[in-house]
Amino acid sequence: MTQYDGFYEFKENKLYKWVTDIDEELKNSSVYCGKKYSENGYIIGTVSNGVFIVNSEGKALFHMTQNKGLSNNTALSLFEDADKNIWIGLDNGINCINITSPILSYYDDTGILGTVYASILFKDKLYVGTNQGLFYKNKEGEDTFKFVSGTKGQVWSLFSHDNQLFCGHDSGTFLIENQQATTIYNGSGTWKFEISPINKNIILQGNYYGISILEKIDNKWKFKNKINGFDYSSKYFEFSSPNEIIISHEYKGIFRIKTDSDYKKVTLFEAHEFLKKVKMPVLPILIILFIMLLKMEYSHLIKNKISLKKIINLVLSLKKMSTYPVN
Repeated sequence: MTQYDGFYEFKENKLYKWVTDIDEELKNSSVYCGKKYSENGYIIGTVSNGVFIVNSEGKALFHMTQNKGLSNNTALSLFEDADKNIWIGLDNGINCINITSPILSYYDDTGILGTVYASILFKDKLYVGTNQGLFYKNKEGEDTFKFVSGTKGQVWSLFSHDNQLFCGHDSGTFLIENQQATTIYNGSGTWKFEISPINKNIILQGNYYGISILEKIDNKWKFKNKINGFDYSSKYFEFSSPNEIIISHEYKGIFRIKTDSDYKKVTLFEAHEFLKKVKMPVLPILIILFIMLLKMEYSHLIKNKISLKKIINLVLSLKKMSTYPVN
């Protein structure tokens, strides 16, 4: 191992250049220390570019720098313990890298990514939706996140269905294909998506002002219609039957609506009086109820056939519901 010119191999009384993936980076990094890696490779510490690990074939396995969590880019000594952790003596302290951990941290020191609200693995890409837009990178490797053009702004959700990727955004709904965004709905912001229980070619999306429908027609997903008769924000909703939907509003409470068979209009609207009056978040109540149920013996739940539907009905019957038939 040399300071600037990578690796050389001495065999049969001759010196041969051993080509690796990191040769070009080592030329400007000033190698300071090195160590044989127990997983059949080499660990290299540098003065200005952190720590590299290559395998026995010269393929780069790992590169840790200050931008990715090291306290300093100058590695003066290396040690591998019995658990295969790499200890690094730095210019200003000691760091330990858990190479075998299934969790990797990504540090965004630039602030370009912003705050992450959603993430999904789709076709060997990792997508993250943030308050700055949609970004992606290869699932494997050390490449950086790239911005998906046209998605600037708040991303709320990412949803995969029918081999397609849907993005719920402050501006509406995008279909993401080959890292390109196509707008398929811009009526209002989109919170989340749910597939129709009776038709996989229909998706219901919760919007800032109600629920709307996406339909697959001629092999393309398109906006079909908004469900008339319900205009509340629908950040959280679930089906309780094919045409019955329960919506949890952020502070107005719980609603239950029934629709016609085509999801065009509301035929029955119910609002929870107690939660409407106190105007408190519904989520804490659901959490408390869930904890209470967990405290009950599992055998008791089975014996009494307490189903998810019964639990939902229990939540909805905490207080009398106000029912409004829709003409």
